[in-house]
Amino acid sequence: MPVSVFWGADEFRLHQAVESLCRQALDPNWKTFNFDTIEENKSGDGVTAYIQGLNQAVTPPLGNGGRVVWLVNPPLSQQASDFLGELERTLPVLRDDVHLLLTCSSKPDGRSKIFKLLQKYAQIKEFSPIPLWQTDSLAQLVQDSAKAVHIPLSSEIVDYLVEALGNDTRQLHNALQKIQLFIASRISPHPSSTISLEEVKDLVPSSAQSSLELANSLRDGDVETSLLVLESLLSHNEPALRIIATLVRQFRTWTWIKALEARGERENTVIAKAAEIQNPKRLYFLRREIQHLSVRQLKLSLIRLHQLELNLKQGAPTQSTFQTAVIEVAIQCQ
Repeated sequence: MPVSVFWGADEFRLHQAVESLCRQALDPNWKTFNFDTIEENKSGDGVTAYIQGLNQAVTPPLGNGGRVVWLVNPPLSQQASDFLGELERTLPVLRDDVHLLLTCSSKPDGRSKIFKLLQKYAQIKEFSPIPLWQTDSLAQLVQDSAKAVHIPLSSEIVDYLVEALGNDTRQLHNALQKIQLFIASRISPHPSSTISLEEVKDLVPSSAQSSLELANSLRDGDVETSLLVLESLLSHNEPALRIIATLVRQFRTWTWIKALEARGERENTVIAKAAEIQNPKRLYFLRREIQHLSVRQLKLSLIRLHQLELNLKQGAPTQSTFQTAVIEVAIQCQ
């Protein structure tokens, strides 16, 4: 299919898919002549540039290989009638050796005529980041990525990388490159293809552990320690939203466990599945961590953390807003 629509906020995976498409469609010796990237003009007259891109898409490629025309963030809304008209004329007559690619960071409006038209002609792929609380999916991503570059990882290393990197696919790619180079650089007649957890920790430092320390001090109602850990994280330029993601994930896990037990659930496998805990044996330790807390305390803490996330996304000052929330959550857990 010579038309593709890639959308999503995971820029690294999206750009990897673009590069893969170009490798398949283009002859490297003729790429300069047959690869066009069209973006909105600095003047803001983006529609004209994109229409010119569609005109380029009906031009036969030069030399060997095919042609790729990449429209970056094209107008897919109801208002872009000129673009819609040109798209209606272009899509039915695209050559098999020309690939039209449209990419955008947000999900296209499924109600728009442009997107409905594209659904008839295009292969549509989503590249959204995996939510941080979906630890099973993140673990599968780590395993699949490691397998693709022939790196065997133990389950404990996979769990560590999930905690350390979250859903940052670019950092995961860089981490696997470091691990691959480390394994290859071992001086031995028979170099080992395995790597230990401690070696991975040296190669890929984790700030998530400090964020978990913050979660633990909040859970224990320790205001002073919580503020000190938060100050350390922010002073080391740890992104505030990443800290919050770790806190939300941990408090969500604790809340699920406490809520299910309050309803009378005693089956570890059921609780582990609902709380997205890979190893049900961890429940013994998690229960002990929250034995002094009620479901209400955990729920209110989780709500406050979500409110903190929303406030920061709306532009509230990071340090003071975060400090206020930390104090409130710690007091809530006392």
